[in-house]
Amino acid sequence: YLDRMGHLRAARAAIDDAWALQRILKYPPGRRREAAGVVAQQLAPGAEASSKQVRAIASRLRGKLAKMKRTK
Repeated sequence: YLDRMGHLRAARAAIDDAWALQRILKYPPGRRREAAGVVAQQLAPGAEASSKQVRAIASRLRGKLAKMKRTK
């Protein structure tokens, strides 16, 4: 898709996980993988969130944590 200026724009907006990542980083390094699952449950949309949605959110958070670790 192109915007008004003719630049290519993203198909969807990026998801801001800054709060979640900061919360996970408060856990000890050995427990951060587990912490991603706990925080994912808090981010999931309401009580009707499926386990598949929670797993997808946790996976996204783990990927962002790994990327942060690689870029340091």
